[in-house]
Order: sequence, then structure tokens, then C-alpha cells
Amino acid sequence: MPVPGTLSGFPPYDLANLTPAAVNFRTPAGNAPPTALPTTVLGVPMQEVILDPTKLLTAALSGQTISRMFVISIATVPNLLQQQPIPSSGVQPPPVNILQNVQGGGGGIENLPFLQTNADAATMFATFWIEEISAPSQFLQLQYVQTVFLNFPILGVTPVANLSWPHVSVATLEKTFGGQ
Repeated sequence: MPVPGTLSGFPPYDLANLTPAAVNFRTPAGNAPPTALPTTVLGVPMQEVILDPTKLLTAALSGQTISRMFVISIATVPNLLQQQPIPSSGVQPPPVNILQNVQGGGGGIENLPFLQTNADAATMFATFWIEEISAPSQFLQLQYVQTVFLNFPILGVTPVANLSWPHVSVATLEKTFGGQ
């Protein structure tokens, strides 16, 4: 069975796959001819970015010296193996929420009702790095990676089934003081 995030898991992941189906999938709808992807981002080959978007975070740190760092991880599930066995009593155990366990508060995903019918944000996990950079200049920086699994209903299938699609966001943000 193919492993998600690998070239064998989903043909459009493989930039060497130049079949029309793969190329058209990777470009905005309606572009004819399809728009080519850049070959590198921040000096990282695009194929590596597709397989591991966090490489962009490492590339952004190039030439920087981190003097202090604080890491926050949150998630709506204890791990990516979401299905838990049902005890022999037949009673489903309560869901575990890492945010609640770590910070003592509530947590989860709130869906907008009018959007939930089209795509249900089912699972989310994120890591945030607050970094004090001391060289080449001194500033604060936030880096994060966030993955939300969106469940899209597959229409015309009985019983109703979902296609779970990962939406990955990565960013590096620099704090400015009094700047524009």
C-alpha cells in the first residue's frame, strides 16, 4: 500500500510525472497551457517541498542564530492513528484532546455550519516555534506548520463516505516593532 507523502502515494506528488492528469491537477483550473511550478523555493527543490513542506522552515533559518526558542504543539487527536479500539463493553471511550491535556482548557475544531456541509474540518495538529534570533540582527520570529484534514463527502455513495484531504500550511513570520 502506498504511503501518504511519498511519490507512490499520489501521482501528482511526483513532479517527474508529466501525464496530463498529473500536470493539470497541479495547476490552477483553466490555465491552458498549465502554469509550470517553480523549480525551487528558498533554494529548496520543489519536489522536496511537496514531500516535506517543513523544509521551507529550515531554509528560512539559514544564516540565523537562534538564542532562545519556545515550542507549542496542539492537536485534536492524540496521534494520527485516529481510530481507537472499542472496549469489550461496547462503550466508545471519550475522545482525547491534547490541547485540553496540555493546557487544561477546551479545544477542538469549530466548523462554520454553511461550510461544514461541503468540507468538514475533522482533525488538526500544529506546531509553533517562537524564536529569538540574535544574528545577523536581533528580532522575534514565529514559525509554524499546521495540518488540517478536511473531509469531503463523496456524493452518490451509500452509505455516505468521506474523502479526507490534508491541508498543510507553513510560514515564517518576523515581528516588527513600530514598522509599517
